[in-house]
Amino acid sequence: MIVDAEGVKASNGYDLAHETQTDIMDSSGSLANKLRNIVVRNLQLILIIVGVVCGFIIGLPLNSHVQSSNYDVEERRRIVILVGFVGEVFVRLLKLLIIPLIITSIVLAVASLDTKTTGKLGRRTFTYYLSTTVIAVIIGVILVLSIRPGDTAVQHEKSQASHVDALDSILDMIRNIFPDNLVETTFRSSQTSYKDDVTSLYNISIPDRNIRGSVENLTKFLENNLYDPWSVNETSLDVRVIKKNSRKVWAKIEKTDRMNVLGIITCSIVFGIALSKLGPEGKPVKELLEVCLKIVMMLINAVMWVCPFGICSLITANLVEMENIAKTFESLAYFIVTAIAGTAIQGMIVYPTIYFISTRKNPLRYLFNMQAAAYTAFGTSSSAATLPVTLKCVKELNNVDSRVAHFVLPIGATVNMDGTALYEAVACIFVAQLNGYHFGIGKILITVLSSSAASVGAAAIPSAGLVTLIMVLEAAGLPTSDVGLLYSVDWFMDRLRTVCNVIGDAIGCVVIEKFSRKDLHDDEYSPL
Repeated sequence: MIVDAEGVKASNGYDLAHETQTDIMDSSGSLANKLRNIVVRNLQLILIIVGVVCGFIIGLPLNSHVQSSNYDVEERRRIVILVGFVGEVFVRLLKLLIIPLIITSIVLAVASLDTKTTGKLGRRTFTYYLSTTVIAVIIGVILVLSIRPGDTAVQHEKSQASHVDALDSILDMIRNIFPDNLVETTFRSSQTSYKDDVTSLYNISIPDRNIRGSVENLTKFLENNLYDPWSVNETSLDVRVIKKNSRKVWAKIEKTDRMNVLGIITCSIVFGIALSKLGPEGKPVKELLEVCLKIVMMLINAVMWVCPFGICSLITANLVEMENIAKTFESLAYFIVTAIAGTAIQGMIVYPTIYFISTRKNPLRYLFNMQAAAYTAFGTSSSAATLPVTLKCVKELNNVDSRVAHFVLPIGATVNMDGTALYEAVACIFVAQLNGYHFGIGKILITVLSSSAASVGAAAIPSAGLVTLIMVLEAAGLPTSDVGLLYSVDWFMDRLRTVCNVIGDAIGCVVIEKFSRKDLHDDEYSPL
């Protein structure tokens, strides 16, 4: 061995110092490769987070400029449209995929299981969604009674809210579950509309020619001829009179330009059950649907690259549209804090606890893999529009059984509105506190039940909870005119409760999969 001043050399002449330097270079190169691989694997998620941050960074100063400048209402509206245009295109692309995704996923999921297993999945899904909704409402009630945000809120100018009837809402939901036209379900749904003025009710078919052409005669006829609107006879009308607070409200069942997701789900489940019973004869149809589903998932992956720009555009547009952000949030600060606290408890404590109890695993990894769906829900404020992303995260990142994911998620995006139920309970008691009403145990129970029921009937679209809130207020005997003051912050709160709804759907998948593992194992066929 030869020792010199420059280092230690082995007898074979190999330089140990050179070896150490090479190891450091290899280590740094390996670290760089690892970092690069992490960035590549999570590139979409990183871009989505950047999009959310950029939305606030761009939106806040742009709001200050637009609102403080001498723009008229039309110019401001045009600016909002231009700023939010990319986001509008993004939401359109997501909604474009909803119908093929729901139909193919549910039909395949049901067709791959026998009728008995499908029934068990349905019961477990219903039990989970009902349980989490009731828990969310109870959390909201406890928080709003403890914090009492209505005692500190600033009074706003009241506006006249639309009439909403609880019975009509339930009947509308049942009508939509059983559609009369399969094609029409893709773009229309049944909804009872209410008008204070009979002249605004169009397409009234009246067989009696003696009362045609005269609004006074028509009004008198409707007032003096109350009837059962579901009776079938030659003189019945599809319009009826409702007495509401000493004023007359005209009600008519109409078709609204909104997708009937409940009807699509019902038809898909029935078609899947029939396909399952066909056995080998139905195999070609199953294979065709599998290919269609793969195509839809490929399109979803492509649309996801637009997600960062779309979310940035949507958040910026909503911020620009607000007249005075600081004043709005300051006047309803306690209400916002109460609703956010309830949503956070539901999303960060209740759901992870349910996950841990069911699976005995750390929920943080599962929730981390749902980040893309959460950010998309925050940007779009629509559970239905987020459905393609939610399905992608649950299947590909969290490895949930595809049959469970395809069955549970479309139903959850339609009926599981835990965040909405919590928000409506908080808002209802907030309005009571604002007007000096005392809520006893009876009123609280009514609030819990009506909030839970209203959330199920809420459409999976932006600000749908604000409409069903009117029903909750009327059930509790509270004035509906105060709904207007919540509208100024609803765009923000709607995004948070949508995130809560989406996380609840995702947790529901793994919980239902856990309790259905034996039944799923008994089925040999598993799509995709």
